[in-house]
Order: sequence, then C-alpha cells, then structure tokens
Amino acid sequence: MTVAEARERIHPPLGIISGSDVDAETVESARRNIERAGLKGHVQVRCQDFVDARPPAGGGLLVTNPPYGERMEIEEIEGFYKLLGDTLKQHYKGFDAWVLSGNTAAIKRIGLRANKKIPLLNGGIECRFHKFELYDGTREKA
Repeated sequence: MTVAEARERIHPPLGIISGSDVDAETVESARRNIERAGLKGHVQVRCQDFVDARPPAGGGLLVTNPPYGERMEIEEIEGFYKLLGDTLKQHYKGFDAWVLSGNTAAIKRIGLRANKKIPLLNGGIECRFHKFELYDGTREKA
C-alpha cells in the first residue's frame, strides 16, 4: 500500500479526545505531540486536576493512568484512589472507565467492582487495566 492509498483510508474522528494533567509541562509536551501528529482540533488537553474536570454529557470512555507509587511518589495513595473512585461515581455515569494501576491495595479504594482486569507491564512494572462500567443506580436498573 502506498502512502497516498493509506491517507485515503483515513476517516475523520467520531468525536473529540480530551485529556488533562496537573503538570503544565506535561500538558505542553502533549500539545506539541498532538500538533506534530496532525491532530490539532481533534485532541484537546488542558492543565487541570481530574477531580475538577467534568465530562461531556451522554457518556463515553475514560482512560486514566494515575500514580501508583512506583515512579511517582504521592502522599496518601489510598486516599487518592478513594477520591478518584468518588469522582468517577459522582460525575462519570454512563462512562466506561479504564484505570491502569500497579498498586493492588490502592485500586481497591476506588470502591467499584471491575468488570474486567487485564494484566500487563507498564515500564517494567506489573499492572492491571481495570474496567469499570459506571451507571446510575444498581446494575439491574441500568
């Protein structure tokens, strides 16, 4: 396949991809990479704490790789994961959330039951991708 043929197969995105990070340098690096990839206008990133961010209405997919105390130290890691879980439960109804973590004790503090767990390595660290389906009420009523 030629480059021209490959370019003809590119379809416009079905929605906007958005992301955030609390570190301004990380956000700027992401913006440069988005522009180099030709995705400006399709991918948005902002410097914002996840707890303060609000998703678009109608549901969607959330993927996050929060710190798990290996490469990045964070005080009170289990409290951090509880706050992550509370935020998911309060503001992300109708979403599927995938949380990558290598901290088995902290991930339990999210307070949700994972529908799926996929083991993998992230930078040599044993992790699991946990899928949480977020809905209103109980599963039977969802």
